[in-house]
Amino acid sequence: MEGKAVLFKKFAGIDVFDIEVDAADPERFCDVVAALEPTFGAINLEDIKAPECFEIERNLRARMGIRCSTTTSTAPRSPSAPPCATDYYCK
Repeated sequence: MEGKAVLFKKFAGIDVFDIEVDAADPERFCDVVAALEPTFGAINLEDIKAPECFEIERNLRARMGIRCSTTTSTAPRSPSAPPCATDYYCK
């Protein structure tokens, strides 16, 4: 993630920092991430194994007002969705 943070800053002017969530349970993970929504304009979900990544993505999309997807997502991007730097950038 640190390498991607440099790219976001250099090419998009976006400040990024890494937050590691110690939650093995997908529901707990979603609770933590959803609670951070008011603080951030985007959330980058990374290194979440399948099939949990799909459950987490569905849960967060339903709960949050920002777009969420994961690195392993195969869901098509909505034409009205804002452009993303990567497939796992949430906005």
